[in-house]
Amino acid sequence: MIAIGAGVAEKEFRLVKALVSKQATCSVMFVDISTDLLNQAQATFAAGGNVSLRAPASADIASSDFLIDASRAKTNANALQIFTLFGVLPGLVSNAPLTAIANALNPGDLFLLSFNLIQEPGTPSSAPPSLERLATFYDSPAARAWLQEILHEVGLDPATANWRVSAEPRPNDLNALATVTAQITTQAPTQITWHAKQASLPARHHVEVFRSHRHTSKSAADLVQALGLELVDWQVSPSGEEGVALTRLPA
Repeated sequence: MIAIGAGVAEKEFRLVKALVSKQATCSVMFVDISTDLLNQAQATFAAGGNVSLRAPASADIASSDFLIDASRAKTNANALQIFTLFGVLPGLVSNAPLTAIANALNPGDLFLLSFNLIQEPGTPSSAPPSLERLATFYDSPAARAWLQEILHEVGLDPATANWRVSAEPRPNDLNALATVTAQITTQAPTQITWHAKQASLPARHHVEVFRSHRHTSKSAADLVQALGLELVDWQVSPSGEEGVALTRLPA
């Protein structure tokens, strides 16, 4: 298994635990931009046992070569590869990382990816929520407090920025029907630090601090098909907020 944008790999851990319980022999490789999160994921799996851990790769999936180390991870030519991408697709700028992963699959390999969902057009007003409800939620005090934590992590004082939250259709090659964004505008020149890299932001500079592309089950299935993959299974969380697609590269 190759976990892309793994974070602390909570979902991957549950998946591998289920596979091992079925007598599967698993090796796991994590790919993430954060070395701290990679270390946490490695520690979680090491404590779980019965899993072979490959060397993790610190890489930005926005780069064209983020899978270069993953291509060396397969040590058994007959092994089934499972790529995972949980909680990452909603924040992507383009479908380039998805295309790279699809191109790395061998016939029969699996690709698990999650989508943030929105209410199907023409359906009753139930979960997943409408654009108006989404915008209201992310502009609430609780959501703002969560988003402000992101700003504190990079050294930006939320009090020195103006906020704008929107939920609207936005053209993209991810086949999303709409995108929720939270944007700030700096009031004065600001210095930030992100993953050990520093950047200077001028006054009145717009920064998108949150992005959530929203799909329906149909738009997600259409994206899977456009990637040349077969949709094997589709599951939706009880809240209706998240859908997970199990896909496969046809033989």
